[in-house]
Amino acid sequence: MQFSKNKKLNKAELLKNEGKYKEALQLLNNLEEKANLPPQEKLACQLLKSTCLNRLGQDEDALKLAKQVYQESKRMGNLLLSFDASIEIAEALLFLGKLDKSFEIIDRSESLLKLITQEPSKELMRRKASIAYLKGFFHSEKGELDLSLQFLKQSLKLQEGLGYKQDIARSLTQLGIIYLFKGEFERAHGYYERGLILEENGFNRNIPHLYIGIQITSSYNGELEAALECIKRGLAFAEELNDKYLIPMFLNNMGLTYYQQNDLIRAFDCIERSLIGFEKINNIGMIITVLDSLIELAIHMNSYEQAQRYFNRMKLYIDQEKSKLNDAIYRMDEILMLKISPKANDRVKAKKLFLQFVEEEIVWWDIRIHVLLHLCDILLIELRESNDLKVVDELQYYITQILDIVENQNIYWYLAEIYLFQSKMFLLILDLKKAQRSLTQAQHICEKCGFSRLGIRVSNEQEELAKQLSRWEDLKQSRITIDKRMDFARLDEQLLRMFQLRFFLKKQISTQ
Repeated sequence: MQFSKNKKLNKAELLKNEGKYKEALQLLNNLEEKANLPPQEKLACQLLKSTCLNRLGQDEDALKLAKQVYQESKRMGNLLLSFDASIEIAEALLFLGKLDKSFEIIDRSESLLKLITQEPSKELMRRKASIAYLKGFFHSEKGELDLSLQFLKQSLKLQEGLGYKQDIARSLTQLGIIYLFKGEFERAHGYYERGLILEENGFNRNIPHLYIGIQITSSYNGELEAALECIKRGLAFAEELNDKYLIPMFLNNMGLTYYQQNDLIRAFDCIERSLIGFEKINNIGMIITVLDSLIELAIHMNSYEQAQRYFNRMKLYIDQEKSKLNDAIYRMDEILMLKISPKANDRVKAKKLFLQFVEEEIVWWDIRIHVLLHLCDILLIELRESNDLKVVDELQYYITQILDIVENQNIYWYLAEIYLFQSKMFLLILDLKKAQRSLTQAQHICEKCGFSRLGIRVSNEQEELAKQLSRWEDLKQSRITIDKRMDFARLDEQLLRMFQLRFFLKKQISTQ
């Protein structure tokens, strides 16, 4: 929107279009303090402030201002201002997690746009691009990925026609998120890199989200040092923005990355700080997610008492915000506490409850994977205790279910890890051909997807198996116990890695 009469409003609009939101906001604040603006210009000033606040992550303030502008512009019969205010309301609501309310506003905005016919085509195009972006954002949050892609590609095409770099970067960021969900990590990384280049020396909430995306894609390829560097840069941005949500989110992701590196002390420290941050803003969903992480870390460090304390804290929050996801996490951890209980009968109860859980329809595939991994862990304990190879058939049944999930979700790096685990299972039953075939399948995935570091690890496993073939052939003739075979195959080591990777998967993709 251009303002022909007020030069300072025009300048603020130009600063906003250049992505200089802090400078624009400062100019607008000064203008409001020193000038007695006519009603129309005052509303325009407030609307610009709302946009800048949204882009700087100050959603509550942006929402409050945009609602005021909408009510007043509606009273004055100014459709254009009503539309623009609705867009800011919808965006603020999306970032605040109020999806259904946001969609109502998006729908209202679309109806308003149909009534606006007198504006220049460029102005209409920009507003159509905003609608498409918000729809894409909304459907990505709902998990409707193909529909989200449709709207985001439409938004990107319109934004590229308009040429505003920061708006193009925002569409690229959301497209990166979708391709991340779809498991197309290389393509996602490309969108994030393009977005970061466009942002240049900008300062807005989109930049730390781009760093999150690059961090995740780097982590998936095993480039953990590069991932940590992205987290540090993103965290510095979040702290400068004073974004109360992004700061604990980066701390959470930092902790998850340290966990991948087996640096449990630093992982604990970061995730504990993340918990404090989310508790300060009372984000119940993230509090429960982070407590779930801390429970798992405590278990990994063999601290049943500490895990129990975190679970007791989770109990305090679970009734404050009812959701199927929160309930699923709580129920899973409730069974997990039985699994790690020092009482022998509790593990039997845990297995029974996990079996019931996995037979139900669990919407969240990462939770389903976690439950299946815990079943595999229980079965490996049974296998060591019983030396009964029939347990391997049950183990294979659940590994096949995990394979089906990751294939459907196109999570190729995790698929390669499952094939690695499967190859070690085949070594247990001394089926060397199938063990080699599983490693070959893992290698093909690494080559196809460019997973260089994982590919090196798979190649090392192939070389190791080739060197040890005669040893495994000799084992066929011996009466060596199953638990010794498990040690030779390093099966527990690979299962631990799969737990760590699932742990990393848990919340990073959906933190944007």
